[in-house]
Amino acid sequence: MSLLIVPTFVLLKSLEPAIGPINAVAISPDRRWVTSAGGSSIHWQSRGPRTWSLQLYDLTEQKLWNLAEANKWQLHKADINVLCFSLDGSQLLLGSSDYHTHPSVSAWDVGGRSAQFALKPKEGYTLGIAAHPGRETFFTGGADGIIRQWSIQGIEREQRKWKAHNGTIFTLCLCADRQHLYSGGENYGEHIIRVWNCESGKEVMALRGHDHSVRSMALSPNGQTLATGSDQRIKLWDTATGELRRSFFGHPDWVRGLAITPDNQFLISAGDPNIKIWDLATGQKLTTIAAHDAPIRSLALSQDSSLLVTGSSDGVVKIWQWQKEN
Repeated sequence: MSLLIVPTFVLLKSLEPAIGPINAVAISPDRRWVTSAGGSSIHWQSRGPRTWSLQLYDLTEQKLWNLAEANKWQLHKADINVLCFSLDGSQLLLGSSDYHTHPSVSAWDVGGRSAQFALKPKEGYTLGIAAHPGRETFFTGGADGIIRQWSIQGIEREQRKWKAHNGTIFTLCLCADRQHLYSGGENYGEHIIRVWNCESGKEVMALRGHDHSVRSMALSPNGQTLATGSDQRIKLWDTATGELRRSFFGHPDWVRGLAITPDNQFLISAGDPNIKIWDLATGQKLTTIAAHDAPIRSLALSQDSSLLVTGSSDGVVKIWQWQKEN
C-alpha cells in the first residue's frame, strides 16, 4: 500500500485571456513573476499586425503587464513558442515562429519589462530554449534540427552550433549535473531523444521508443529520471543507462507539459484540459484535476513545487497552489 501523501492543486488566480492560445508559461526562480506567451494568426485582421502575446504577472504586487502591447516597435510578428527565465530571474528568454525578416529569439529585462536584444538564427523558427545555470550561455533548437549556443549577453553571433535532428527540435532541457543537454523532436520517422555533452557538443546517448515526435520533457532534480511526452504517451527513462523504465497512456492528445517535483516523487502532466499527477516510481495515476475548458498547451512548476502555472488553447492562464491531502 502506498504511503505517499496524494498532492493536488487549488486555483489561486486566472489571468485574463490573451490573443490566441497560450503556448508557453514560466515561473521565476524567486516565485515573484509568472509569464505567459503565445499568439494566433487568426487575429491578424481583427487586432492589427501583432499576432504574438507576452504577459508578465507580478505575484507580489498582483499586477499584470502586456509586454507585446507595451513595446510598440513590435519585435516579433509570429507566435511565441517557448519561455525560459535566467537563473537569477532577471532575464526572460523567448523563442518564436518568426523567420527570415524577424528574429525568432529575444531576451527581456524582467524588472524593466523591456526587450534587451534579439537574435535571428539563419534557418527556421525556435521551439526549444534552455539556459545554462552555470554559464553565461543558453541553447536554442527549432525547425531546422540545429542546436545553437548563444551568449546570455546577446552577442550577435552563434558561439557554436551542431546538427542534432533531421527534423524539428520541439524541446530542450539541461540535466542537473549541468553537463548534459537533452533534445527531443523527430528524425525522419525515428522519434528520438538525444543526449549531448555541453562542453563538446558530442552525442552521449540516443533514447528510442516513441512512435511520434517528442513534444515535452522533464528531468528529475536528482538527475536519475527523464520523463518524455509524445502523442498520448508518457515514458520514463533511466538517465544513467538509457533504459526505458515505464511507458503509459497520459492524455488523449499531445502531452505538451511535464514537470517533476523537487522531492523526485511526483510527475505532473498536461495535454487535454486536465492536469494529471502520477507516482514517478510506479507510473500510477494519483489525481486528475479538471483545469481548463480547452487543451492545456504548457505548464510550469516552481522550484519548491508550491506553485503550478498552466496555459491553455483558450488563451487563459491559471495559477495553482500546491496542497497535500492525507
